[in-house]
Amino acid sequence: DWKIDSHEERWYWPIRLLKQLGRLPGNDNTWLGMGHTIDMGSPFAETRMCGAILCAPCISRKVVGPLDVPGSEEEVRCRMPDGSDICFYQVLPIYRDEMELKVGANADKLFSMFSGRLSPVVDVKRRNFAEIKDSFS
Repeated sequence: DWKIDSHEERWYWPIRLLKQLGRLPGNDNTWLGMGHTIDMGSPFAETRMCGAILCAPCISRKVVGPLDVPGSEEEVRCRMPDGSDICFYQVLPIYRDEMELKVGANADKLFSMFSGRLSPVVDVKRRNFAEIKDSFS
């Protein structure tokens, strides 16, 4: 039901996020990998999410019910003719509190909070796992 061809911000923000992520390594002379977080500053359209974390794509696992998003799962890789690898990641929008918890600890701790509690489809109204303080300690 997502209006993928709309340029209204409420529908376009995921496309904008993907474009910004695609440009980031070249523009900032950097790279992106498993567990990296990207702070977009302000919330996406009508959500409270304002950043993203890169995790193993759901296509690399059999999805039955809620998606398990472990950080230690091996990435999906494409071997190039020159021997180099291209890694594919899933972009998971996150809340500011989740990003701060990840930065203060590490991606594995945040992934363990998500474990078995996420859908492979972006849910703009999903719970903020940082609100479950005892799960992160």
